[in-house]
Amino acid sequence: MPNDFTYQAVRNRNLIVYEGGFKRTFVHVRDMARSFIFALERWNEVKDDVYNVGHESMNFTKEDVARKILEHVDYYLHFAEVGTDADQRNYEVSYEKIRRKGFETTVDLDRGVAELVRAAKLIEFQNPFANV
Repeated sequence: MPNDFTYQAVRNRNLIVYEGGFKRTFVHVRDMARSFIFALERWNEVKDDVYNVGHESMNFTKEDVARKILEHVDYYLHFAEVGTDADQRNYEVSYEKIRRKGFETTVDLDRGVAELVRAAKLIEFQNPFANV
């Protein structure tokens, strides 16, 4: 969702958010990659178990994400009062189990959005047909 929202904000300069109060959880790809290495280095401790990878500080509403993007991109943001999102997921996740093993994430939403904005602008700059 942050990827899509950010791209729409950069490319279209607007975003319509349905059901902005719905919560989701996010993790940066670098933190996911680090979690694989973490597990491989501690294989005997973690094998035969299941872990959520992330941090509770990365549980956000859709509105939170859209407003975070506003800190990086000037765009029109509208929260629709009518209509629904086809994706009805609404949840928070605990990451206490993996933290007890010693894993912590390092990339927060602000840093992730900043990276997405730079990438989206680069894509737009390199695509001569982007605004056609």
